[in-house]
Amino acid sequence: MAEYDREAIGRRIYERRTELGLRAIDLADLIGVSRVAVSQWERGLSVLGGDKLMNIAEALKCSPEWIIAGTDHLEKIQDLDLNIEASDIKILRLAQQLPETEKDNLIKMLEDKIEYYRKLYTELTQKLSPQK
Repeated sequence: MAEYDREAIGRRIYERRTELGLRAIDLADLIGVSRVAVSQWERGLSVLGGDKLMNIAEALKCSPEWIIAGTDHLEKIQDLDLNIEASDIKILRLAQQLPETEKDNLIKMLEDKIEYYRKLYTELTQKLSPQK
């Protein structure tokens, strides 16, 4: 397992928490841990488990990658001049948390849903267009 810089992770958690105007107790309540646990993570005194990492990322409105490594591939996507809505980013963040097999299932489900709506749109426009 890779070794991570606990102090740097703690600094990022602390900085993001204060940036959002949250107290340590607020973050603790949001993720279901004690204020002491938050304090220990922020000071790099305790290892942050994967289950809590996802909860912290959600509470701090950032990616787990940013907490661990200080980088966020989704931030790079947002910097591009694309028409990406906040809901698109939320979908990406949620999909990142899925196992690969579930990502494939999600893609198939979305493709099927899009195809359904395309067919429905085509049928409706044909019914509503004037007949020749």
